[in-house]
Amino acid sequence: MRETHVFFIALMSLTVILSAGCMKIPGVVDYIPFRDISSEYSIDDARTDSCVVYENSDITSGQEIWNDFAGKASEGKKTMVRLAFYYDREDTLSEGPRLYINDLFYDGNKYELLSLEEGKEIRKTYKYMKRYEGTPSSDTAIFSRYLRYVLVNTDEVTWEDIEHGMFSSQSGDWIDHKTVYVNYDFE
Repeated sequence: MRETHVFFIALMSLTVILSAGCMKIPGVVDYIPFRDISSEYSIDDARTDSCVVYENSDITSGQEIWNDFAGKASEGKKTMVRLAFYYDREDTLSEGPRLYINDLFYDGNKYELLSLEEGKEIRKTYKYMKRYEGTPSSDTAIFSRYLRYVLVNTDEVTWEDIEHGMFSSQSGDWIDHKTVYVNYDFE
């Protein structure tokens, strides 16, 4: 009897230890903070874990997960999504392939984006997530249409305003934003 009691206590202790790194998020069974993800985490792991996956800036997996997140957020429901940005090109700033994980939360009032930069957790809060779709402003673009979701703090901002701020030499033209979803139509 005593052995059964000791075994039960040991099993319960192990369960508490193993679940200590997980958070409970509405709609997410076992959320593990990205800072606790193994350095061996791969693009295949991201696909398996139901992340929205971008490879070299274009979505390749998790479209239905993104649609679910965007739908819940537009209804004012609490939700979250994990984004995985994978770059394998040699022309990126890093050496070799790189995988960046971001977590995007919506609490019913605001969006919070968590990222990891140089080992430091960065949290940015935005009031709005705007949906932009259209054609490229450049005739030399390699895509014919785009769909973007962008986090901003001003409700009236257009994609053209954001794009102007990115390319302007006037520092006051910059609009704080973060693109969290892009889908291009290539032709």
